[in-house]
Amino acid sequence: MPTNLDLSTLESYSFCDPAAGKKFVEKRSARLSRPAIVTIKVDHLPLPRVFVMQAWAERCTTSKLVNKIFETYEIYHPRRFGIEANALQSFLSDWVREKARLEQKRLPVSAESQPTNVDKFWRIRTILQPIIGHGRLFLHPKLVELKTAMYLIDEWASVVYRAPKRQPMGRRMGEAQRVADYLRRTNMSEGYIQKRLGELGLEGE
Repeated sequence: MPTNLDLSTLESYSFCDPAAGKKFVEKRSARLSRPAIVTIKVDHLPLPRVFVMQAWAERCTTSKLVNKIFETYEIYHPRRFGIEANALQSFLSDWVREKARLEQKRLPVSAESQPTNVDKFWRIRTILQPIIGHGRLFLHPKLVELKTAMYLIDEWASVVYRAPKRQPMGRRMGEAQRVADYLRRTNMSEGYIQKRLGELGLEGE
């Protein structure tokens, strides 16, 4: 995890899979499935870095899952909170919306249907491989034990796919200024600063 990046300045995105895990276990007991929630932050550079902030999975009741969704929102305030809506899972997003309405909260919930005509492993690989292969996926230190929890990789791919791929112009300009200011404070030359901005895709912002 980069030490010179203020993660609080980045937008968060969350995704909930009400039945995570069972999709990677064929002809096994349904008890192996468990709900999961993944939350990321994205810096929206031309080659965006993805920071996994939360990767939660637990066998639990639907009521507890709904409470966890609200708890996640209160902690990370995601700009978008996708909930998988394939098959019978679609009821969950309706439940969350109704609870938010009754509690007068504005959760940016969206029901997300996964494509059924695309091979799951191909979808995951094409979404995550460019990010992992170029060293742009970072786990929060508290999630180090989840590096081998492959049952969550589908949820990682789902939330990364739904996050915007490009930051608005005004925010890119702000990011360029922050990078330039930091490099000047560390006594870097203007030539090096412009070179580094170019490497980050921020040159001319």
